[in-house]
Amino acid sequence: NSIMERIMEKRSAEGLPAKAIQWGAVGEVGLVADMAEDKIDMEIGGTLQQRISSCIQEMDRLMSCDAPIVASMVVAEKRAGGASKNIIEAVMNIMSIKDLKTVSMESTLADIGMDSLMAVEIKQVLERDFDLVLSPQDLRTLSFAKLLKLDEDRKKAETDRQQAEEEGFEIGMQMLLRNLGDEEHSDQTIMKLPTASDQGYPVLLIPGLEGVAGKVYGTLVEAINAPVYILQLMATLECDDVPSIVDLVIDDVCSKVFSGLKEYTIVAYSFGSLVAVEITKRLQAKGMRGKLLLLDGAPKFLKNLCFKQFRGSTADEEIQKILMFVITTIVFPNQPADKVLQIMGAPSFDEQIEKLIELSKDQAQYSAEYTRRMTKALFRRLRMAAVLNLDEDQPLDLPIMLVRPSSISSSDIEEDYGLSNYTTGEISLRVVEGSHTSMLDNPALVDIINNFLL
Repeated sequence: NSIMERIMEKRSAEGLPAKAIQWGAVGEVGLVADMAEDKIDMEIGGTLQQRISSCIQEMDRLMSCDAPIVASMVVAEKRAGGASKNIIEAVMNIMSIKDLKTVSMESTLADIGMDSLMAVEIKQVLERDFDLVLSPQDLRTLSFAKLLKLDEDRKKAETDRQQAEEEGFEIGMQMLLRNLGDEEHSDQTIMKLPTASDQGYPVLLIPGLEGVAGKVYGTLVEAINAPVYILQLMATLECDDVPSIVDLVIDDVCSKVFSGLKEYTIVAYSFGSLVAVEITKRLQAKGMRGKLLLLDGAPKFLKNLCFKQFRGSTADEEIQKILMFVITTIVFPNQPADKVLQIMGAPSFDEQIEKLIELSKDQAQYSAEYTRRMTKALFRRLRMAAVLNLDEDQPLDLPIMLVRPSSISSSDIEEDYGLSNYTTGEISLRVVEGSHTSMLDNPALVDIINNFLL
């Protein structure tokens, strides 16, 4: 049909007689008549049957118009049940089957009465509404029993995906909030960590959301064959965007880590990847060349993580509510209801922080002032990630390696976390066993970092 229509168009363009008529379902004759019996209202491919008398009546108008390709059909009225969420009902609607008990579950749809128009519509509906892609052979052998099994498998896979995603987000959020670092040394913007060797080019390590050196980072770099300096962000607690953070630390980075060097290496984890990208811009503007290693972090990844965690909201109240609830469950792992209610019931974010400090004073690892400042900083940084504009950044010019955990935190994102939009250099990907949390404890990560430094 398509080939003949193209011929008609070419003949018409050359001034020759040409006409192709696209008919919908024609009633009273052929397969449709056998299927429909006396049901003239049977819907096929979104059309009702057009009577022969109607076709003849329209013929003169269709043949006398100038257009080489015309159409005549009786469009079926759209029904509320047309976009059924039930896969069986959707196919029944297309095939005009009102009661599933009247057909055999094991018979193929073709045996029950599926014609070519129905087959096309069923294939489109399955792909568009239910994410089921079937080959022509699969469609020919499809029965309602097979369809039911496919739907059950699809629902189970979706449930498993959502569960894994929720667990991944929970682990990721708890990792962001449980390592609040070493308060005693937290005011040092640049702090050297003990490593296996002080030879070679220095490495700048940027921690996650907490922005402070914790035990997990000290353990990670013990076997690194290069001097490692960790960037701590306590001086940036009042900052509301990433460029402002970097404004306050870039001089220390240049003078204490990369002084006199023309090359640089940065390793950043989670939220630290946002800071790393901005620092890289500044160093690149100074004419320095470098490379970037990101540990389960990237701008798009963090924005997606926050979008799911905060249910698509960027309102301060929503971010504060979820942040405070997670902090409360970390401080009180057994979640005594009375304490949780007392904290979450406070009328403002500041009052919730004060209530948290009051109720946790007997088990507090940190001072009240540190807890107060850190909690507010965590909120600001989460908001930075949530409102991040992914279209603002200009591409960098350096190689980037992304290390992802085998247990992914987000399934609806590119394999490289969208990093190909951030650099004109080479993107490489490594995967280590673990989750967003436990990957930092995997010895294989140390080997990856050491090889990256070569």
